[in-house]
Amino acid sequence: MDLNHNDNHNNDPLDRWHMIKIVFILHGISALLPWNMLINADSYFVDYKLVRPNQTMMTNTFSSDHIDAGMNITEIIHSDILENYRQNFLPYLSTASKVPNIIFQLANLLFCSSPRSYRIRMNLTFLVQIALFIIMIGLAFIDTSEWPVVFFWITMIIAILFNTVNGIFQSCIYGFVAKFPMKYINYVTFGFSFSGTIASIFLIVSLMLSPHPRTVALYYFSFATGFMILCYINEIFLLKNLFFRHYFYGNDSKTLTKNSPITNNLQLDPNVQLNNGCGEQNDKLTIKTFKFVWRKCWIQLLNTALIYFSSFVIFPAIQAAIKPIDNLVDQKFFAPIFCFLFFNTFASIGNYVAEKLRKPKPSGLIYLVVLRFLFIPFFLFCNYIPDQRKWPVLIQSDYIYIIGSALLAFSNGYTSSLAMMYAPKSVPEQYASLSGMMASAAVIIGIIVGVQCSMLFRALIS
Repeated sequence: MDLNHNDNHNNDPLDRWHMIKIVFILHGISALLPWNMLINADSYFVDYKLVRPNQTMMTNTFSSDHIDAGMNITEIIHSDILENYRQNFLPYLSTASKVPNIIFQLANLLFCSSPRSYRIRMNLTFLVQIALFIIMIGLAFIDTSEWPVVFFWITMIIAILFNTVNGIFQSCIYGFVAKFPMKYINYVTFGFSFSGTIASIFLIVSLMLSPHPRTVALYYFSFATGFMILCYINEIFLLKNLFFRHYFYGNDSKTLTKNSPITNNLQLDPNVQLNNGCGEQNDKLTIKTFKFVWRKCWIQLLNTALIYFSSFVIFPAIQAAIKPIDNLVDQKFFAPIFCFLFFNTFASIGNYVAEKLRKPKPSGLIYLVVLRFLFIPFFLFCNYIPDQRKWPVLIQSDYIYIIGSALLAFSNGYTSSLAMMYAPKSVPEQYASLSGMMASAAVIIGIIVGVQCSMLFRALIS
């Protein structure tokens, strides 16, 4: 596999002032912005919107005290349901987010990947997400204290809609950026990580200023709305950029012959017709096409899923529950800094380093990916859920934990960038878009399985 094919063409137009690089980073940020803003505004939902005025926390016991207090059975059940929503808000939000995301990423693989199709889907997803953020801002100003359960389900519906269009958006962005030189794929991945860094900074600043939860939420949602509008404007003007047009449209019209360097290197299957992939004249992807692309890039798809599994089985569920020992900072800042900010910042650094140092080669990446699984026992033996655990705490130093946290994040960014760059370059150029979308789906599959397995490790330790 030629890792530099499509990276250095002397006659190709240049990305002047790094405009397309900047746009792709912004698109990467916007891809995870809805999720990051929603989870970081959880105090707004749990402590403000899902609490009745003067509400006292109810227990799950139906006692005569409730009746004596003037509450009927319906009110008691209603309060218990609301308390369940409050205590499990993030798991509910995760389910409402990740399930539709992966479903529509997989569904998006079946649709035509022509330039016109990409642009229609990208523009629509931006508009829908902007509209949803505006609705969230409007709901923040509305008094929902008399109908908190209804507000909860409105929020879940909005989360489902967000991640339905966001799944399509993530799939499309990796689909068309796969046509560009390899480093441009990494710019999107860098944007993914940096999106979390922005949200983490918002979280830490809000903790320092301690504003009202509604004020924090308005900051989050307003920033996200403005950022999405900026990205939508960038998307409109992309077509005027010669560098973008050259790769976005130019590669789509190319055909490959069996004597070309790329086809010789990749040993094409003679049973698979080499047309323009999924162009205007060919909007059907056959089972043969999927099988062919899978055979060429399956190892990188597996790498991608395993990287995100091993990271998200730890982050954030296990890491956020690790308590400080050495009192380096105030406890309320420990997880925001050394879990959330560290993970996203060092992952971004790992993304950057991967662009400069593409080692190991595609065939050897799997060994580094498997080695990262050692992080799981490392964090489990830190001061994780100290009040509930039955296993001993073997790592009794915050300094060692912090080093491990930085290494987990850096290796996540570094290896994920390599896998995401290698996948589209493992297939003939016209199938790069399909490979890119399959890699995007592998990311979400790894995250979903990892998050679910983190609950199993919690049960194991406690």
